[in-house]
Formats: sequence, C-alpha cells, structure tokens
Amino acid sequence: MEVFEVMRMTADAELVLKFQSAIGIIERAISQYGFEGVAFSFNGGKDSTVLLHLLRAVYARSAIVSPKHSSVVGNEDQLQDGFIAGPIPRIRTIYFESEDAFPQIQQFTTDMAEQ
Repeated sequence: MEVFEVMRMTADAELVLKFQSAIGIIERAISQYGFEGVAFSFNGGKDSTVLLHLLRAVYARSAIVSPKHSSVVGNEDQLQDGFIAGPIPRIRTIYFESEDAFPQIQQFTTDMAEQ
C-alpha cells in the first residue's frame, strides 16, 4: 500500500502532522534545488531507511502530478487522463562505508542501491 494512502487512513493525528511536515520539507527542497540538487546520506539504518521511503514517495508522486504542477516534470504534451506521466528521477545518495558495519546492513545498502 502506498504511503500517502496509509497516512490518509491513519487515526494518529500526531503521526500525520509529522509525516506532513517531513513531506513538506522534501517538497520544498525539490522545489528550491530540483531533483538534481537534492541528495541524502544513506547508511542502511532505520532513520535513513524511513527517509528513503519518504523520498521515494515524493519522487513517485512528482512523476505523476496534476497539470497545475506541470513545471515539476514533463510538459503539456505528456498529459494522460489529466495527469503528467514521467520517469521517477533517481535519488542522489551519499554512502560512507564503515568497516564496522554489520554484514546485513552492507547487503541491505547494496540491495537498495541496485533498486
């Protein structure tokens, strides 16, 4: 299930506010710097994994946006059923290798990079 849909269904108002705040920060960064100017540091831990999922959700939603946001991706020629369909931009990621990282974390970061 898609993260925006899950948040619409939750009854936890505090979680929804935190989610909306995080999404707003990501959207402002993309608006100000563009997809090419946004990067994040990923180490495979729980905090950076949550951020990865939030970034993926925003990037995916930005690839199919309403016409009023057509400056995010694509142009009027790419309209399909009132929405712009475009490729999801790659998330620029910085990874600092650590010799003492757990093998499972190293494998997880490799898997995420491949995906």
